[in-house]
Amino acid sequence: MAKATATKEPEAETGTAVVSIQDRIKQRLAKVNETTTQPGSKRISVKGSKFRLPDGTASDGPLNAIIVDYTNSNAWYEKDWVEGTVTPPDCWSIGKIINDLKPHASVEKPINSDCATCPKNQYGSKGRGKDCTNSVLLAILPEGFDDDAEVLTIKIAPKGLKDWGQYVRTLEQQGVDPVQVVTSISFAPGMSYPQLKFRALGGNDNLEKVGPLMASADALLQG
Repeated sequence: MAKATATKEPEAETGTAVVSIQDRIKQRLAKVNETTTQPGSKRISVKGSKFRLPDGTASDGPLNAIIVDYTNSNAWYEKDWVEGTVTPPDCWSIGKIINDLKPHASVEKPINSDCATCPKNQYGSKGRGKDCTNSVLLAILPEGFDDDAEVLTIKIAPKGLKDWGQYVRTLEQQGVDPVQVVTSISFAPGMSYPQLKFRALGGNDNLEKVGPLMASADALLQG
């Protein structure tokens, strides 16, 4: 009786296989928006002195916005920051009243009981500056926002705090809160790092529409 032998299947042509894989990759890329959810970040990045919105839109500015609210934040890192890494601060605080700031309840090893007297938060603790980074977080809406608009946040780094303070105090002297005007947020020219500047453009015609979105702004600013 003749011995049965297995029939060898013909090998697939390499070129055909490669084309098939490339076609599948293109199909997957075309459906990314359908097969994934949008990133959860609501922070506007200012890296490289460009405004980058959560949806990927980027521009040199200025960014015309309604400042719904703002809060102060301090952050201290035991190790120097390394570009490209995302490391939470070892000690941090957040709140509206600067002199009331104290380490957040989630901080395992607070440096001090409060920020005002903390040695890391004093000028001279790191060169001529502070070892603790002071910043302000803004909750903003785009100029001419509609009912579907989302509140976004943008951070003012230490170098921009002087201009921010002057801006808010100038408005206050006129009996005006930042939410009552359209604010132009731009980058200071000729700087090697993104330094934000602020200028009032005129009244906020949509002031009454801001009210329902204030709860969202408050939630974002609480970290």
